Amino acid sequence: MCEELAAPGSFIEPFIVEYPPGSDNGGEGVVKRPGHSFILGLEGTLRITPEGDEPEEVVVGPGRALTMAGGQPWSCLNCGVSNARLLWVDELASDAWRRAFSSAADSDGR
Repeated sequence: MCEELAAPGSFIEPFIVEYPPGSDNGGEGVVKRPGHSFILGLEGTLRITPEGDEPEEVVVGPGRALTMAGGQPWSCLNCGVSNARLLWVDELASDAWRRAFSSAADSDGR
């Protein structure tokens, strides 16, 4: 589940995301976002593993936060017994909303 919290045109994308027990980042494997990310645990726990020469797992739980640099590849897994709920804020490229809406308009034939 994902609940977006910002209006179009913002340079950040805050949203609430929920991972059920045993779930990962959607089977995407390693994910890489272009901008920085800030993650704050609200409920449950999520294990986030940044990729690299010496990957160091971080467990984000209630009140615990993590920041990741743009372009940092990572994967995640909820290995707990309850849902992991997080506030996730991604930094967007300055033209991200324009590109998203122009792509949607193009697919609608406008």
